[in-house]
Amino acid sequence: MRGSAGRCGAGQRRDAVKAWEPALGGFREHLVASDRAAATVETYVRNVRWLAAAYPADPWAVTSTELGAWLDAQSWSTETRRKVLLAIRAFYAWAVRRGLVEWAPVAGLPSAKPRKRGPRLLTFPEAWSDDVAGFEAWLRAGGRAEGTIAARRFHLLKLAEVCADPWRVDSTRLAVFLACPDWSPEYRRALRTTLREFYRWGVRAQRIAASPADELDPVMRPRTLPRPTPDEAVAAALELADDRVRLALMFAALTGLRRAEIARLHTRDVTARDILVIGKGGHHRRVPMHPVLWDEYSREMTRRQHGTCGSGWNASAKRSGNFVSESGYVFPSDQSPEPMTPAHLGKLISRVLPASWTAHTLRHRFATQAYADQRDLLTVQHLLGHVRPETTARYAAVPDAAAAGAVAAVRL
Repeated sequence: MRGSAGRCGAGQRRDAVKAWEPALGGFREHLVASDRAAATVETYVRNVRWLAAAYPADPWAVTSTELGAWLDAQSWSTETRRKVLLAIRAFYAWAVRRGLVEWAPVAGLPSAKPRKRGPRLLTFPEAWSDDVAGFEAWLRAGGRAEGTIAARRFHLLKLAEVCADPWRVDSTRLAVFLACPDWSPEYRRALRTTLREFYRWGVRAQRIAASPADELDPVMRPRTLPRPTPDEAVAAALELADDRVRLALMFAALTGLRRAEIARLHTRDVTARDILVIGKGGHHRRVPMHPVLWDEYSREMTRRQHGTCGSGWNASAKRSGNFVSESGYVFPSDQSPEPMTPAHLGKLISRVLPASWTAHTLRHRFATQAYADQRDLLTVQHLLGHVRPETTARYAAVPDAAAAGAVAAVRL
C-alpha cells in the first residue's frame, strides 16, 4: 500500500491510535453487533486507521476538503479506493448516528457502492425520527402518493448519513451534500425538491426559523435524447416472456403507461374501449385500448373466470375459486391479493428485454410512435399523463425522415 498513509512513521501511528482509539473501538463494536464477519470488521477498522495516520489529531476535525485531498493523493487501484471509502463512509455514518459529529466529511464525495451486506443506515437517528414522521404525515395529509413519500424518505436518509441534526445545517452544507459527482442532474433535482419540502415543513412546524434549502439554486437539467426501445428488442422480449410478463410488456408498449400505473391497474378500469389510469398525484386520464392488447388481456380474463390463470403467476394465485374476485387487480402480488409493486413489475419486464432497455424506454417508444403518426404533441402529452409539454418532448423522438426533410428543404 502506497500513499501518505503508507509512509507514516511509528510515532505518528501511535498518536493516531491514542486520539482515534475510543472512536475506533466504538466503531468495531458497532460492526460486530451488525453481525459482520471477523475479517470484514478488521478490514473496515484497518482502512479507517489509514485515515487516522494521516490526520491523527481528531477524527471529528477532518474536513471534506482534507478527506478528498487525502484520497486523491493515494496510489490505489479503483477497487482499493472503493473499499477504503466504503469503510470511511460507514465510520462517519455510525458517528453521525451516535451524535459524535454534527456533519460528516464524506458529504459531497463520490459514492462507493457497498456490497449488499455492507453496513447501511436503514433507519433514522433519534434526532431525525420524530421530525421525519411528522413530515411524512404532512405529505399524506396533502394527498401525496405513497411512492412519493417513500422517495422523500429515502432522500432524507441520504442526508441523515452525513448530518446529525437537520435543524443545525445551513445552505452551504446542503450545497456540498448535493454536489456529489456520482449523482445525475435528475437525481440532484429530486433531492433538492425533497430538501425544499422538508425544510418548508420545518418552518411551518416551528422547528426552524428559515429554510436553508430556499437558497439552493435550481439544478440545471440538460436535455437528453429520447431512448425508444427498438422493435427488435420488443420482439425478442415477447418471445422470452411468459403470459404474465407478456401482458405487462404489452401494456407498457401499447399504452405508454408508467410501471406504477400498470401495477395498480384494476380489472374494473379496463374495458374494450379504454383504460382508466390513476397517475401521479392521483390524477385520472383515459387511454384508448389497443386491439392487440385487448385480445391478450381478454384471454387472461377468460382463464381467470374459469378458475385458473396464465403462466408466470405464482401457484398460490391458481388456487380454487374465482381468481378475479380475490383481488381484482390485473397484476396481483405473488404473496397477497394486493397489487404487485412497481419495482417488481419493472424487474420482470427488464429481465426479458435486452440489456439497457426497460419499462421506461418502452414508454419512450410509445411516445415516439404516437407522435410520428399524429404529429400532435398535446395528444401525446395527454396519453402519457404529463403536466407540461416540455416533458413530453423529452420522450418523443423526432422522426428521422421529418428531420432530414426539413434540412433538405433549406436553400442557399
